[in-house]
This record gives sequence, structure tokens and C-alpha cells, in this order.
Amino acid sequence: MKAPSGKAVPAYTRFSNTECEFYPCHGIEGQNCLFCYCPLYCMECGGTYTMANGVRDCSSCTIVHGEGGYEYVQKKLREAYGFGPGPAQPNGG
Repeated sequence: MKAPSGKAVPAYTRFSNTECEFYPCHGIEGQNCLFCYCPLYCMECGGTYTMANGVRDCSSCTIVHGEGGYEYVQKKLREAYGFGPGPAQPNGG
């Protein structure tokens, strides 16, 4: 599988839901929809967001939808939950 830049990436790291009525919701053609609902929503993610009535509005953020988004999410989750820097190991090892 190739990213929009032409770089080869593992298929499990991205997909584009071109049939979604909101696609492309962030204005990125070929955007990665893997994290349609951002798993970083409840933490300090490093992305671009605003607060409105106590609700985070991430509509201007593209950090998890572009190239490198999968790796970025994995890194942030590892940092937040104390996992090591490498890939997840089977059976939690």
C-alpha cells in the first residue's frame, strides 16, 4: 500500500473511507481515516484544537490523518501508558 506521497506503508496503518458523506472531512485528499475518532482526544495530543463550551473541537487538526499519523498515535499512546518505544509484543510481552 502507498501513502499519498508514494511512500510504501503497511496496509494496517491507513485506509481512506471515500464513501463517507463527510470525506474528506479535513480537506486532505487521500486522508487516513483509520483514526476517524481520534484516540488522543482525551489527552494533550499536540494537535490543533480549540475549546468551545468545554468541548474540544478538533476539526482543524490533521495530525492523525496525514502521513506519519499512525506512528504519531502509537508514540503518544506509548508515552501516556508507559509502554516501550518498540512495536507491541504478542501476549503483552
